[in-house]
Amino acid sequence: MSSMPVDPGALKGRLVVAYDGKCAACSGLAQHITIYGLDAIAVAERDSAALHEHLRSHGLNAPGDRPYIVTATAPPVVRTGLRMRLAMARTLGVRHFLIALRLMAADARATARRVSAHRDDDSRD
Repeated sequence: MSSMPVDPGALKGRLVVAYDGKCAACSGLAQHITIYGLDAIAVAERDSAALHEHLRSHGLNAPGDRPYIVTATAPPVVRTGLRMRLAMARTLGVRHFLIALRLMAADARATARRVSAHRDDDSRD
């Protein structure tokens, strides 16, 4: 699986999907992106030092423990949830419509599993 290049210029016009490398479902979403070989979307672990440095250099912070995307435009834009999914679909366009649907479904499954895992952790406390 590819990670975010250190040089943000290499990401011009691309979305970077920041995922939780410790979450199997989230890693599955990143694997889907890598398998499909989508040039418009890159993947990086959410805790990547290069990603955090890129965000900090533009006065931004990573949004907690949620998956998110960041554009490599100047200034970068961080999106989560539905806005994240819509930005991915918009970036992929009509030509990759079915892939976009598969990625959105994979993200929805990952989100559901993360929420379920957090509920299980909270009920043990």
